[in-house]
Amino acid sequence: MNTSFIFILLGIIAVLAIVIVAMDHQEKKAEAKRLAAEAEEIKKAKAKAAAKPRRKPQPKMTEPKFNPKAVDRDKDGVIQEGTKFERPVEERNEVPKKAPTRRGRPKKTNNGKKEAVKKNSSKK
Repeated sequence: MNTSFIFILLGIIAVLAIVIVAMDHQEKKAEAKRLAAEAEEIKKAKAKAAAKPRRKPQPKMTEPKFNPKAVDRDKDGVIQEGTKFERPVEERNEVPKKAPTRRGRPKKTNNGKKEAVKKNSSKK
């Protein structure tokens, strides 16, 4: 009776071990299916994102600054147009700038010698 009891107990343990292994195998199969489905979703999302045209980021619009020396280049009488600093042109009494003088290499004369450029100061 002792030996038969031990064999029955060993049989029950073996059956439980087989059931546990089978359950573990089923859990692993379910996990593998879930991971495969997740991978497919990721692939689809990547394909969708790749097909979608990407927009370039828009530059930030900066507020224009007040320019006390603004110039009316289009001569319409208004400076800094389209900003909150838009204003009419003020008349200024500015002295015109001198014409630039010639600088650089001296000119060659007819005989091949170099001479400095002379200013025309002829009086009539």
